[in-house]
Amino acid sequence: MRSTFGDLVNIVWYEYLKCFGFNRTVSRYFSSVKNGEREFSKTLKSFCECGRLEEAIALLHEQAPIISYDAYQCLLQGCTNCKDLNIARKVRSVITHAGHESNTLLGSHLIRLFDACGSLVEAKEAFSDISNPNVFAWSAVISACARHNQSKQGMDFYIKMQESCVKTDAHTYVAGLKACAKQRALILGMLVHSQILEAVCDTGLHLGNALIDMYSKCGSLQDACKVFHKQVQRDVVTWNVMLSGFALELQAHETFEMFIYMCQECKADSISYVHVLKLCSNMQALKEGHMILSIILENTLEQQEYINSACIAMYSKCGCLDDAYCIFERIQTRDIVTWNSLIAGFCQYDVIEHGHRTLQIFEKMRYQSCLLPDSTTNACVLKACSSINSLIQAKIMAVYVVERGFTSNKLVMNALINTYTRCGHPHDAYETFVSMPERDVITWNTMISGLAQHGLLDRASQLLQECQQEVGMLDIGSWNSLIAGYAQHGYGWKALAISNQMQLEGFLSDKYTFISTFSACANVGALFLCRIFHTCMLECNLSSDSYVTNSLIDMYGKCGSLEMAHKVFQNSSKQHVVTWNALIAGYAHNGYHEMAYELMQQMKRQGYKPDVITWNAMIAGHILHENFKEALLLYGEMLSGGMEPDDATFVSMIKTCSLTGALNTGQLVCAQVTTDSYDLNTAVCNACIEMFALCGSLRDCLLFFNQLKRRDRISWNTIIAALALHNDPGLSFSYFENMQKGGVKPDTATFTILLSACGHNGLLNGTTFSFESMKGISNVSPTKENVNCAVDVYGRAGYLVEAENILKSLLPYADVVGWTALLSNCKTYGNMEIGNRCFHHMLGADNNLHMVFNVHDRYVCML
Repeated sequence: MRSTFGDLVNIVWYEYLKCFGFNRTVSRYFSSVKNGEREFSKTLKSFCECGRLEEAIALLHEQAPIISYDAYQCLLQGCTNCKDLNIARKVRSVITHAGHESNTLLGSHLIRLFDACGSLVEAKEAFSDISNPNVFAWSAVISACARHNQSKQGMDFYIKMQESCVKTDAHTYVAGLKACAKQRALILGMLVHSQILEAVCDTGLHLGNALIDMYSKCGSLQDACKVFHKQVQRDVVTWNVMLSGFALELQAHETFEMFIYMCQECKADSISYVHVLKLCSNMQALKEGHMILSIILENTLEQQEYINSACIAMYSKCGCLDDAYCIFERIQTRDIVTWNSLIAGFCQYDVIEHGHRTLQIFEKMRYQSCLLPDSTTNACVLKACSSINSLIQAKIMAVYVVERGFTSNKLVMNALINTYTRCGHPHDAYETFVSMPERDVITWNTMISGLAQHGLLDRASQLLQECQQEVGMLDIGSWNSLIAGYAQHGYGWKALAISNQMQLEGFLSDKYTFISTFSACANVGALFLCRIFHTCMLECNLSSDSYVTNSLIDMYGKCGSLEMAHKVFQNSSKQHVVTWNALIAGYAHNGYHEMAYELMQQMKRQGYKPDVITWNAMIAGHILHENFKEALLLYGEMLSGGMEPDDATFVSMIKTCSLTGALNTGQLVCAQVTTDSYDLNTAVCNACIEMFALCGSLRDCLLFFNQLKRRDRISWNTIIAALALHNDPGLSFSYFENMQKGGVKPDTATFTILLSACGHNGLLNGTTFSFESMKGISNVSPTKENVNCAVDVYGRAGYLVEAENILKSLLPYADVVGWTALLSNCKTYGNMEIGNRCFHHMLGADNNLHMVFNVHDRYVCML
């Protein structure tokens, strides 16, 4: 085909653009030539096809009014492929500037663009700009909501579309079904299915697969099978969706059977093997995993990236981390999924050693590959930071997350919130939570759970209400977190009240609700409530769940109903070590130590090996009933039997030594702690410091504290209290200053210890310093004990006016003890004026008038 002179000129201009970019000369050329719009659009499309999007946008910015919609679509598609949010925003700005933002076609493309770039907010804004959205626009925004885990919003859009009388097509049905699948909204999914049937819509392959996927993910495999068997056409995706459904429900027999039938009808692809390997991972079925791997090797599929990643995940979940690492090392070309599989494999075990290994692999990935960590990588690494309880590493990762633009990624930010709370810094977690531009249900659950775990229960309750206002619908996980928080911190009745409120809100209790509720019943010792909740649990068909059964046995044991605990144990369908431990703990807790020991022997005879928790339960029972000698003997038997003690064992034994003053035994236990532990547990170390202090060995106390690599607030409070106990308040204040220099924030307990030391030693300057320091620290308020202690110190030193000023300025925290102390000091120093004011204040504020008059009578008599 012969080229015209005009074509030749355009080629020259295109080459000019490639070399020098867009400028005014080019703009004037395209404006002057015949068919300038067509030629300009063609040039723009050429730029998009070779990935020069920034220059395409510059071109578009100058000539937007004459560009065809076809060229716009090409640019939008190019931006969607590169997934750059900044470029997406520039394109939208140019389209808006040209007055095309309400165009349905371009608007639909913009929705998909922002969806691909991870900004649901801007995708929804693009949708709202469209003046008359068509079926494609509706489908795009529903799909975007589903992809960003905002399935409820997706279903809301679906319902609004129905109300707007826009005719639904197969694409919309697929988008709606995806939203239902993500939300696990089975009823809504069935409604969409009925609409498909009413519309006499040919399901076809794509829509049929979406229906099977929805039913599978909603846990209705029976309905999924019905659609599957009615499906006229089946491709590998159809079979894979069914495999995924069975694997998701951990139905091993059905999954393998479906896999065999699939291999007979069509050739399995890499995704098929991934689903089966995923089942082996979740079931920890190493033998079956080996078999699947041998089939993969026979079909020479081992070099496919998804297969390798699934194999790494399978070995990791089965505890074979060395095998997983060997497969990783054999892979020649590693993509981000491969690295993530290995990192996720190590970080899934909440063990300090594996946490350190995860960080090492992460560093190797950053410096030995050209890959940038994605959201999954960052989330896993943050989990590893929480495993090693390293706030410093978490802070470093937080800086990296901000620098790399992950602040709008909910997966990463949720992981950061969780890491901060697990590292003992709920306030940092809350600041992260507040800074997030968008939050999903997982964000709220993580924050509520974190606050509840740290005892910030009022704030957690407030967040629960705010969650309902912002998200529109509470998740049962939020309720469960709050109930568990109150139960764990000893507020059993409050936990039960929240459980009742949850029921009134229309939520049905799940297994986690019952576990926390049983714990709350155990806390308050309400046996009649135990029986009520037991009945409710049976009505919910949860009796076969081993976690629920173990909690039920534990509840009856702590409430003293050993007969019911034994009955539940005998009726349990699956008896294993944890079930035996719950029963043994119940007998030990109630003082039936011989029976607990006999149960352990019976457990052995039935083929179950006692673990460290079995021994801990019996040791704890002896300590509870002050049988300290028996506890020490049991500990010796445990060690001679080859059982390795854990942190709970060490804490129990150190506590025993503290209560009995057995310094020599305590020294041996603490020596074992420092010898055996890979990384010292902070709670165990704090117990050692306290034991040395109570046993009178301040030297050992200081030596042990100074050896610690990681010190939390309790560590510092314990050493400060130890120094105060040994009448060394000067050193107490020195360690208080070191505590702040080390970045650990004092709390109310810290100041109570310091003020108590000042009170015992009559230190006026120390008292003043403590109160001034307390004012400068947020979230720390003086307690009644703090105020009374300070008043006593000032009063005994003769500073009666200062003591009175403290009581007046801190009226909410002052009580009759403080005023009585000041009144007594007024008698000592003969200050009738302040003494009278004390009396009149007590007369107006205290109901115990008899005590007030007795104090005043003694005071008057002595003047």
